[in-house]
This record gives sequence, structure tokens and C-alpha cells, in this order.
Amino acid sequence: MQAGDLRDSIKRLDEGMKGSMMDYTIASVTETPLMDVFHYVQSTRSEGDKPEYEE
Repeated sequence: MQAGDLRDSIKRLDEGMKGSMMDYTIASVTETPLMDVFHYVQSTRSEGDKPEYEE
């Protein structure tokens, strides 16, 4: 859950669960130092490969 503070994260979770038919209980809310996650895909390049713009 991404939010500005812990209260906002609980509020956002409650809003997201409004349409759910399941009961839920928030066991804990903890702040982490992680801000964003970026997916990385390593390309396999050979020594003689040209950049796409040169092909």
C-alpha cells in the first residue's frame, strides 16, 4: 500500500476493501524505507551488436 502516512494507508485499504464481501482485520501497519520498485530486464548483448537506432 502506498500512502503519505500510516493513517492514509489504513484509509486507502478500507476504501479498497469496500466492495469486498470478505471480513478482514488489519493485524499491523508498518512503515518501510522502500519508496518504489522498478522492474529490470537484463538484455543479452553480444560484443558486435549495434544499438537499435543504428540498424
